[in-house]
Amino acid sequence: MSKVCEELHEVLRKGKRFDFKSGFEGIPSRGIYVLFEKGEKGHDGDRIVRIGTHGTSEENDNLIPRLKAHSGGSRKSSVFRYHVGSAILNKANDDYLEKWVDKKIKLGEYGKKIEKQVSDYIKNNFYFVVLEVNTPEKRKCLESRLISAVSNCLSCKASDDWLGKFTRTPKYEMIIKSSLWNVDELYKDSLTNDELEIIEKHLVKN
Repeated sequence: MSKVCEELHEVLRKGKRFDFKSGFEGIPSRGIYVLFEKGEKGHDGDRIVRIGTHGTSEENDNLIPRLKAHSGGSRKSSVFRYHVGSAILNKANDDYLEKWVDKKIKLGEYGKKIEKQVSDYIKNNFYFVVLEVNTPEKRKCLESRLISAVSNCLSCKASDDWLGKFTRTPKYEMIIKSSLWNVDELYKDSLTNDELEIIEKHLVKN
């Protein structure tokens, strides 16, 4: 499994790097994003820390809005932000964590400050590459295979001070165990060699 993950990292590092501070020009409207996080290393380079996509309907062109929700939305519009915010609060031993985790509670002014901290953290610590995949079924299948390839890897693990280890949302143990900001599609069927070729074919490059 580690060999597949190593080859995946090698392929994705050939992609064009996007970030949340420079805008979203050049990003396709449909596809899969793969996040890398500052300070996280694996397979002799930057480590994959999250894989995601957008809706499953044929007409859904929401990849860019999805990415914008991650970097500037709210804990309700992005489960990624939800995880990151809980980690920031838990690491700081902030009692506001209890309110943050309960999505039924409307956040007050202090909650808005935490949302800004989340936005700043995401903008300053993540970059991503993109696969242009127009077919929803293909997107979901490849997303699952990508997540499984990384979660099944025995050597691609988080650093000792990775922020994800502080996450305290439901299923947080899955984030800690997998070293990914993902809780779904973990430990399933990994990528095949043919799918690695498909990924390289769909990768957005410079």
